[in-house]
Amino acid sequence: MPTHDVGGYQWYPLTPTSLSADGAELALAQPGAVVVVELTTGRSHRYDVPGLNKATSWAGDDHVLVTVEERETMRELDLDTGSLVDTDLEQSTRVLPDGTAVTWGLDGLAGTPAVGGDSGAQRTVPLVGDGAIVQLAGFNHHVGSTTYMGRTAVAAVDRHSGELLGVRMSPVDGVDFSQLLAVDDHSALISLVPPDSTDHLLIRWDWAARTTEVLAVLPAQMASYAGTVDEAATMVR
Repeated sequence: MPTHDVGGYQWYPLTPTSLSADGAELALAQPGAVVVVELTTGRSHRYDVPGLNKATSWAGDDHVLVTVEERETMRELDLDTGSLVDTDLEQSTRVLPDGTAVTWGLDGLAGTPAVGGDSGAQRTVPLVGDGAIVQLAGFNHHVGSTTYMGRTAVAAVDRHSGELLGVRMSPVDGVDFSQLLAVDDHSALISLVPPDSTDHLLIRWDWAARTTEVLAVLPAQMASYAGTVDEAATMVR
C-alpha cells in the first residue's frame, strides 16, 4: 500500500533508504506497519508499527528506523523481537553500516545561498556515501531584488570536513527535483519531474565535473513522455 500523510496525500512505500546495507532485505513503510522482505527467498514479515509511517532506514542488520508522520524523531524496530522503542534520532539521520550516525538538520546548510530546509518532496534525507552527504532542499532563487520561491535544489557536502561540494538548483520554473536515488563520491542520481508530466527523468549530477546528464525517461503512473532523452536533456542544462 502507498504511504500517506494526515491530509491523505500519498507517497511511495519504496524509498532510497529501504534497502539493507548488504542488499538482501527490503523494509517498506506501511500505514500501521512495516513489512520486511527477504529478497533472496521472497519471504516477508509484517510488524505492527502504529501510526502513519512514511519511510524506513536501516540501523544495523536487525534494526530498522521508522519515520512517522508528525513525529520529529524516529522509532526503532527490533526485527528479532518485534519490539518498538522511541529514539532521539531526527528524521534526517542515517545510520551507516559501520554504526556511525549522520544527521543533516532540516534548517538548511550553512554557507549555501538560500537553501531553506527540506522541501517536503523527499521523505528521508540525507543520502550518505563514503565521502559525501547529499540533501534535497527548498531553494529561494534571487534575481536582482526579486525572490522566486518554491524551486528545489540538491546540495552536497564533504561527509568528514563539512565543506560544501556543490549546489544544483532545479533548472527552470515548473521543473522540480523529486527524489534523490543514490550517491557516490562525486555524483548523485536524481529523479526530475518535467512540466505538465507525471513521468520522471533520471539524471546524474556530477558536482566535481559540474555536469548534469539525462540518463533515461522513467514512466510513472502509466503515462508516457512524448519527447526523447535528448529533448529532455535540454531541461536540465
